[in-house]
Amino acid sequence: MIAWLLASWQDVLTQATPGGYAAALAFICLIQYVASLYGMTSSRNRNSAYKNQIDGLSTELSNLARDRQINRYENQLLREFVTQSDSGRAIALVLRRILPTTEEGFVVFFRPEGDRFVVDQSRGLSSEGRLTIAIDDSLLAQLITDPTIVLESQTLQRSALWASLNGLDRAKARSLFLLGMVDEGKLLGVIVSTQLFPAGVERPQQLELAERLIQSIGTTLRQRQSFEEQQSRLHLTSEMLQLREIADRKYDGPFKMIEELTRQLVRRCDASRGVLVLNPPEPGQALRVLAEGGEPLAIGIRDAAQKHLETLGREGLATQSILYLDSEALRRLGVLSLFGSALVVPLVQPHATIAALVLVRSQSSGFTKDAEALARWGADHLKTVLTRAVTQAHADRLARQDGLTELANRRTFDSQVQVEIQQAREYGTNCSLLIFDLDRFKSVNDRYGHRGGDLVLKSAAAVLRDKVSRVRASDRVLCARYGGEELVVLLPGFNAEGAMRVAETIRVGIEALEIDFDGTIIRATTSGGVATYPLHCDSADELVSAADAALYEAKASGRNRILKATERTALSARS
Repeated sequence: MIAWLLASWQDVLTQATPGGYAAALAFICLIQYVASLYGMTSSRNRNSAYKNQIDGLSTELSNLARDRQINRYENQLLREFVTQSDSGRAIALVLRRILPTTEEGFVVFFRPEGDRFVVDQSRGLSSEGRLTIAIDDSLLAQLITDPTIVLESQTLQRSALWASLNGLDRAKARSLFLLGMVDEGKLLGVIVSTQLFPAGVERPQQLELAERLIQSIGTTLRQRQSFEEQQSRLHLTSEMLQLREIADRKYDGPFKMIEELTRQLVRRCDASRGVLVLNPPEPGQALRVLAEGGEPLAIGIRDAAQKHLETLGREGLATQSILYLDSEALRRLGVLSLFGSALVVPLVQPHATIAALVLVRSQSSGFTKDAEALARWGADHLKTVLTRAVTQAHADRLARQDGLTELANRRTFDSQVQVEIQQAREYGTNCSLLIFDLDRFKSVNDRYGHRGGDLVLKSAAAVLRDKVSRVRASDRVLCARYGGEELVVLLPGFNAEGAMRVAETIRVGIEALEIDFDGTIIRATTSGGVATYPLHCDSADELVSAADAALYEAKASGRNRILKATERTALSARS
């Protein structure tokens, strides 16, 4: 264009008058200036284009570097995740990656348990927060279709998740990010974090990375969990078969089997200590520990540990659901320092909890799912064995018991007295026998009928049980109905003087009875005879004969008295 202008002006100059040369020269200068200005503008535009190209290349290179960094981070995390030996360690690795330091944030992994999601692992969350934090059902449903949810400002504060946090954890939660692990339309787990990863990357890229990672982790987790569940089932089946083998062995009685099963459950559930406690028949009564197992307790802590175990047993007997107790829950129950976690499994029948299996660990780490499943199975098996044992014990007791007085029957006494005399002979100890006969009992039956007579006999038997229970020095002491209105007390380890004192308390107790029979007060007295091995006899039969002879003399000398066998009565009994 500039060339055309110059050519045009040359034509003008050739035809111009001399006065027009100055104007033409000025115009030429203007044209040159315009040309120079145009060149400078073109140069600046070219330079700007070059700069934009360079800036674009720099940005692209920066984005490529960032993407490469994110890809390295993603690949490294996935590689580390799949190389972990189990799902728990793999999840712990992810939580550490998300939250390297715990001073200003927290991250929690929830796993499904039945129809709810519970805390499986956490970092930076307070111990109280682990017990209270919970995800809204609406959020859980949303995560299946939208695996990344961001809660901020009002949406955060209106959520039940925010309401479940305590003050310490709320101070860390300016935002909450929920990442759902979804595979085949099923929510396998949820990560709740106060921050995204990696640090220094803008949120859109962080969310994009988180969604990719969680999707990949969810698929891998599902595969790993399927394998672990198969291994767990095989291991659990093996443990159950071994426990069944233990139950099938021959034992002296069902309670011996219960003791061995309890010990094996404690060991196989990786518990430090465990007990099986029986629900007492009456409220307020002391618990009975049927069986126990685990690590031996040091003398200095034995009483405190046993008390804590019984406290946990009462908690189990008061419910029909399995209890998981961490260190904080134990602290609230007053179980301090000795145990770090506990698993309490009630043995539930249709209308009552009959016993509770208590397993404790010294460490704060809880029991595994396998341990929990084995404890549940073991509790069910123990319930079956215990119910059968109690039924058998009740049947045995009825077979040994007199139906009216609820004392041992004659057959049981005849067997036991032989055993006790043999024991006394082997160990050089005493064994005494008391025989009581209610005075003028026939007249009671004649006057009040058999109902009145039975009531008197039952009342006298109750006195025997009460008085003997107060002085009993051995579980082998036996009260029995010998026949008719005759009652006997076998006292292993008692000499003649001690036996006489027991007999006299019984006589006084029966004499003090005021038996209400249809509005009429019946009174009763008893006579008794006392004999002691080896003072008065050489055998069980001679012991019974000597005591019976002393009873005969007591009745012959006026009744309502206790006489001890003498050399004369003993010789008379032997003859």
